[in-house]
Amino acid sequence: VDRFGTDAIYMKVDDKHFEVHAKVAVSDQFFGWLLGFGKRMKIIDPPEVVNEFKSYLDKIRGMYE
Repeated sequence: VDRFGTDAIYMKVDDKHFEVHAKVAVSDQFFGWLLGFGKRMKIIDPPEVVNEFKSYLDKIRGMYE
């Protein structure tokens, strides 16, 4: 609620997981925020944002090759 306000939809999946549906400004800053959660958060939709995040990760990984 602190990050997305009351316009977001929060749904319990099970005792250890939940989903959040929210409008966000897709940006490097947003992706950086996601990375702070490590493997505990995953973009599942829309596919174009999933692909944009994958490209973002590939660019970072490329810096270390």
